[in-house]
Amino acid sequence: MGEKNITIKPKTEVWYYPDMVYAFSDEFFNGNFQFSVSGPGVDNRMVSQYNGDYFSIFNAGKKVRNEVYVPEYEGPKFIVPYKIVQFRDERVDETDLYVNYGLGLPDTLNNGNNFLLKHYAGIFFFTNLYQLNYENRDSIYALPISNLIHIDSTTSCVANTLSMRMPAATGNFAFEIMRDADKGVSSNHLKLTVRHFSQSELDMSDILLASNIDDVDPLHYCMKRGKTSILPNPFSTFSSRNKMFIYYEIYNLHFDGKGLTNFKQNILLSRIDDTGTIKKIFFPILKIIGINNEGKQVSLTSNYQTRDKDSKVYLQLDMSGYEEGKYILTIKLIDNITGNEIEQSANLLWK
Repeated sequence: MGEKNITIKPKTEVWYYPDMVYAFSDEFFNGNFQFSVSGPGVDNRMVSQYNGDYFSIFNAGKKVRNEVYVPEYEGPKFIVPYKIVQFRDERVDETDLYVNYGLGLPDTLNNGNNFLLKHYAGIFFFTNLYQLNYENRDSIYALPISNLIHIDSTTSCVANTLSMRMPAATGNFAFEIMRDADKGVSSNHLKLTVRHFSQSELDMSDILLASNIDDVDPLHYCMKRGKTSILPNPFSTFSSRNKMFIYYEIYNLHFDGKGLTNFKQNILLSRIDDTGTIKKIFFPILKIIGINNEGKQVSLTSNYQTRDKDSKVYLQLDMSGYEEGKYILTIKLIDNITGNEIEQSANLLWK
């Protein structure tokens, strides 16, 4: 009677998740399951890569899903529009980080002078290993009516600001709000690089798009930069009812022999469609600002002289007559004394 070769396959267990699959095999038939190289019926979501390292299961999972946290809240989840902008702090090698956000306005909460929008807000910065390094929490009972923004004929919000000073770093950022009335929560998490601003070379802050600016009363609006108060627009959406202001800061301008700085500001405004293609722009303001040779961008160039090596710049840009749509605003600075250049951009929506 001939001999038969009998192959016994190790027992394998497969765990299925929405976006990954884990397989474990009892290779030595001793009840000790190990993270397996393969498993039966496993599709292309398979991430098993056992290499003898007890931590390989976690490393494999991180390639598919770096972090998973699905918290349960007492109240409903809601979306808060917000923008993050960064400026150089007066302290050496520190950055001022602002989170400007907007809350909707139920009419019943307007008492005439303030909007009674009690909520708790916080911003948090973690290392890449999720160690909490910096945070700022606040409990807000009311927001002044001066911070009201009419985005367009159907949308309004009241703006507020949280800020935090910290050194340059790359890590994990969280911005969270909880409403007191219904325990509703807005939880926002992202990777963030806190900028490092030069102390000697030409540099500039982020571009802040705002609905108004006051350089007389520093307490007028929710965001303050020195003696200037700013009403930030967290939607970055503007219309004929809601004019657009631009604010940014320049650092480390050089002086000429008369003790004056001399720099050129070039503002470029480009319209883009949903595919990212720059579109031609035709409207009356071209007579004032001008259009480039390709008919794709509107630009405004101005020259300035100041007695300060660090300068705050703000202006109002009238977009009346522009087509509705998405735009990219780019500000390019040229130090006329050194020839150094730098630029920053911001996206906006015109309605």
